[in-house]
Amino acid sequence: MSLNSSINVLIEEISATKEFQNLRSLKAAIGQDQKLTSLVEQFQRKQANAYAENLPPQKMQALMEELEKEYAQLSTIPIVKQYFDAGDSLNQLIGNIIKNINTGLEKRLS
Repeated sequence: MSLNSSINVLIEEISATKEFQNLRSLKAAIGQDQKLTSLVEQFQRKQANAYAENLPPQKMQALMEELEKEYAQLSTIPIVKQYFDAGDSLNQLIGNIIKNINTGLEKRLS
């Protein structure tokens, strides 16, 4: 099996997890409300741009504080809080997969 085929199998397996299914369901629910969709997408864009920019530490700190405030404000909306939590759960699952891959590769280097 080629590496790309294995990756596609892994994507299918992740897509079948409860973490992914929950995130997809919550995203669809938020998608029913255009205002919520806009708020969440705007926050996620700001968050992605913050990590992509090479800001001086002081400006990065100010931006992170702004994002934390916005996150806290958005998290007062129950479905948005659930969506953010579901995203964290999926990210944790993917992080564990990466950790397991790294551990397996390290063992093969020995």
